[in-house]
Parts: sequence; C-alpha cells; structure tokens
Amino acid sequence: MTHVPPPEPSEDVLGGRWRKVEERRGTTRKDLLGLARVTALHHTDVYGNKALREEVREKTLGRVDRELMVFFVNRTTVVPSFENLLGSVSRRQLTPAVRTLARTKLEDELRKRGVYDLRINGSHDVHGETGRKVELQRLEAVYRLPDTEVEIDDDRSVEFEGGDIEVNGWLGAWIKRGEVYVVGGVYPADDLMRQKHVELTDAVELDIDIDLDIWPRPYRHEVFDLAESVVE
Repeated sequence: MTHVPPPEPSEDVLGGRWRKVEERRGTTRKDLLGLARVTALHHTDVYGNKALREEVREKTLGRVDRELMVFFVNRTTVVPSFENLLGSVSRRQLTPAVRTLARTKLEDELRKRGVYDLRINGSHDVHGETGRKVELQRLEAVYRLPDTEVEIDDDRSVEFEGGDIEVNGWLGAWIKRGEVYVVGGVYPADDLMRQKHVELTDAVELDIDIDLDIWPRPYRHEVFDLAESVVE
C-alpha cells in the first residue's frame, strides 16, 4: 500500500513564519483493544516556527539554535481498515485507542526535542472548514535548554547554566474514512532569564544578562489556526 501524506496547513496560516522541518514514514503492527491485529502505515510532517528559532538564535549569539515551537500532522492508514472493524469495535471504543496512539506519537516527537514530563490539563475544540469538530487536549510539559557559552574576548568565555522551561501544547485526533489523523503543537509557556557577574580585571567588573523574552505571546492561537487549517 502506498503511503498517503497528511494534509498541509494553508500558506495563509503558515504566514512565512513556519516551515516544514521533517517528514517521516513508517510501518508498525499492534493489537487493537485485544480484538484485532492491525498494520499501521503512518506519515508525519513536522513544522517549526522559523521566526522564533531565528530570534532566539540571534539573542543567544547562535548558541541556542533549535526548534522551540513545533506543529505536526500525522496520517495513519490501518489495515484492516477501521471501517471494516467497526462491526466488532464501536467508534466509542475506538476513540480512546486513537487518543492513546496520538499521545504516544506526540511523546515520541517531543522526546527527540528535549521535552519531558508530559501531562494533560484541559481541552479546547477547533472546527475545520467542513464543520468537523476536533477536541484538542491541553498539554503541559518541561523543556530543557542547554548551557550556553558566551565569549567575553579572544581568551575568555562565560558559561550560563541552562534550565527547564515550561511548555504548553495541544493534541487532537480523529478518524476519517477509516484513517487516523493526529495534530499537535507545542510552544514555550515560560521565559528564561540568567545573570552573570564577571570580573574582567581587578578594576573592571561586568554584569551580563540574558533574557530570551519569549513569553507571554499568543502562541496557542497560532496552534489553533494551524490545527483548524488541516482538520477535514
């Protein structure tokens, strides 16, 4: 069977701020609710907020250069199809299984990017152009920023300790024509500020401040807009 790509966010919503940073395909096999053995062919596209990445890279003199805000879309084709299984498995039973699958996929995505301690806290509904309603679960997690080294002159540098930043995210899933769709987005929910006192000479002292100034901002509305643009 040929892999089918997930829907793409509209260019209007991407707005030049987002770009596709990764595309993956794969196949897994698992038991579904203990009733059937299925083969899942999945295709995931990951988008990064390049505007935020470039801003933080500039503020940290190039020392922090990574995706701090990501959005992903996944489409999974199940064989045998969910539609064929619905005779023995109700859609009510399938919904928790799909959500579990969605969370597992998101945890895998986040773990690769240094995010851990994922928790669910609340929900929000989004509506696609077709009128389909998808419940997004609100996520809370922690992102570990690495230590950052700042050069003072040719011979000396100062290391700033990294730290944990709280992050929020949203995760949703739905079934369409027997296929599973998953959307998710994560963004900073905290700022990182550090201060360092440096004695350059016996007579010269220097205070260095780092403030990423990345919170608060309307990140969640960007995630909602992206999710709505791909809900079919």
